[in-house]
Amino acid sequence: MILNLPKEICDLIDMDSIEKVCIGCSKAEVFKINMQNRRAYLKIAQSKYEIFRQEVKLLDWLKGKLNVPEVLLYVGDCNNQFLIMSEIKGENTLNLLRENFNKELIVKNLAKGLKMIHNINITNCNVVQTLDVKLKEGRKNIEQKLVNFNCNKDKSYLEIVNKLESMRPECEDLVLVHGDYCLPNIIQHKGEISGFIDWGRGGIGDRYQDIGIACRSIRTNFGNDHYVKLFLDEYGLDKYDANKIAYYILLDELF
Repeated sequence: MILNLPKEICDLIDMDSIEKVCIGCSKAEVFKINMQNRRAYLKIAQSKYEIFRQEVKLLDWLKGKLNVPEVLLYVGDCNNQFLIMSEIKGENTLNLLRENFNKELIVKNLAKGLKMIHNINITNCNVVQTLDVKLKEGRKNIEQKLVNFNCNKDKSYLEIVNKLESMRPECEDLVLVHGDYCLPNIIQHKGEISGFIDWGRGGIGDRYQDIGIACRSIRTNFGNDHYVKLFLDEYGLDKYDANKIAYYILLDELF
């Protein structure tokens, strides 16, 4: 595989070990690599997306708080940005599902993992993902033609963001959010959560950002709402806000 990598990266990694990772819907390309006799991941994205700078800040802040990847190298230029991170031991949850791992345990662990994230003290967190920020970024993505709609092809981008602004929830329950809490980003090992990856949309935000995306991911990959209800029950939401779940699923269409 031939990649146009900066010399400082080529000097650090085994160029013959590069293996592309095709799972997920990120704007970044992801590769498994060997770096100085350790397994790691290389992410490459166009600089216009500006997704790695924020992820690096949040990962640095999360050191010692959660099991997240260690930033090994971050470089960029006017065209591309490159991020190398350590590997978390285990298997991503989507792969476990495909391997017919115990479905109920998978879902219970997903709920347990989300509670772990949401229970982190957000004092001095240096990344913000509140609705003011998200809606502004959503409009910017539309203006720069960075949006690729999956579920609303019959609506214009402007209609979607106007709807989101008019239906905006009255209040936000602010916690640390992952921002893309779906099966491929949750790592499990020996029946337990072992870590969390892909923090490019994480920061301080409404807990329903994660709950909505998690419900969508579970519904899509498990095929029915039984496991969605199990997830919500295990998370501890006896009474959940279905409107906020739908709202944050729609909001995610802008990213």
